[in-house]
Amino acid sequence: MNPKSKNRLRLFLKLGISATLLVFVYQTIDITVFWNVLIKSHPLVLLPAIGLFILSKWTSAIRLNHFLSTTGVKISDASNTKLYILGMYHDLFLPGGKGGDSYKLYFLNKHAGISMKEFTRAARIDRLSGLLALLNLAVFFFCLFNPNNVGFNYFWFVIPLSYVLFYLFIRYYFRTYQNILLRTNMLSLVIQASQLACAVLILNSTGLNDHYPEYLFIFLISSVAATIPVTIGGAGAREITFLGGTILLHLDVNVGVLAGLLFYLITAMVSLGGIYYNNKEMKNISIITD
Repeated sequence: MNPKSKNRLRLFLKLGISATLLVFVYQTIDITVFWNVLIKSHPLVLLPAIGLFILSKWTSAIRLNHFLSTTGVKISDASNTKLYILGMYHDLFLPGGKGGDSYKLYFLNKHAGISMKEFTRAARIDRLSGLLALLNLAVFFFCLFNPNNVGFNYFWFVIPLSYVLFYLFIRYYFRTYQNILLRTNMLSLVIQASQLACAVLILNSTGLNDHYPEYLFIFLISSVAATIPVTIGGAGAREITFLGGTILLHLDVNVGVLAGLLFYLITAMVSLGGIYYNNKEMKNISIITD
């Protein structure tokens, strides 16, 4: 099977999985109740939520730039942000062709000579740093809404232990990134904190006034699910996670699913901004190599 056919097959599979998950979610919930929650929500609250999401993506671009700098590629944060947003656009709207990482690799290989091995290693460690922050915040909120269970208190030790293990992993296998580890881990926490604040505003827009730790825990787990590359930009994966999580924790299913949907729509809207950075403008980006 040629690469073009594989891309098409991959696209159809992702579309099928996303569609199946979304159909299942919206057939499971009460659409009338869901619609009532939606129309009673406060859209103005979503404006700062969009701003916080943009902040998280701008910080993500800066974090990736730190990892790229270890390969000898110097690119301004402004130019790197443009490339990052264009990558988001490719991820969400062109999933059957070049994904976001593939586009960035193509661009940096063409203009800076970065190899596939160098870029892939930098991109993977970048994502691992983000995943570490995300999972540790999930542990934090998990312990937060189980304060009286002695067994859960031991989970607090997972947070410092995971950072020690991550440091040792980088030190012995990817020593190149050792000097930027503290900075990039802090940026990862800023990214996830911004997205958590965004989620709080989304939940607040629905009129929610209780059980925030539980909903934020589900949100963090849904963010992990959305990174699994089997759906179109996480469509369906986030909603099914909110559905299952709210059922298990005895929360309002409609609020959870709506929060997942609104976060996806914010992601899509910001990603659509990548269409502005066409190839002509990207050629004006200045890249310096060592």
